[in-house]
Amino acid sequence: MQQASTDPVRMRVELTPKQAAFARLVARGVGLSEAYRQCYSTRANGTSLRVQAWRLSRNPKVAQRIEELREGSLQAKLDNDDLTLRWIMGRLREEATDMGSPASARVRALEILGKAHGLFDNTVVAVEPRSPEEVEVELMERLTAIMPMIST
Repeated sequence: MQQASTDPVRMRVELTPKQAAFARLVARGVGLSEAYRQCYSTRANGTSLRVQAWRLSRNPKVAQRIEELREGSLQAKLDNDDLTLRWIMGRLREEATDMGSPASARVRALEILGKAHGLFDNTVVAVEPRSPEEVEVELMERLTAIMPMIST
């Protein structure tokens, strides 16, 4: 009796074309029943179709392939996101230091870089509500305090 291989490359080879297609669809997020329906010509529907799809998804070779594809997709997305972030940050650094760029573009690039590194705290300070009269009194006190400085 032949023993099943645990080598992932060998296991991929052992999948039938329909099993491989089913695994690809499921790894991409297609539901089990829909993936089964797309890969196999079956008249089954309802409970029977769901059971067949579930059984196929639990086949050790198919389940492993689905997991490999999901991990590969996730890793590829993470790698792509990391590359994209590094590219954007590099372009922002270039823009911020390019003296040929307008000053407003350089300042905006610096602002985005600062926000990306958490340098700006955008928390709002709660201010106690005051009546217009209270605000007027405070303004008059401040104006009186600085008036001698202005008149000299």
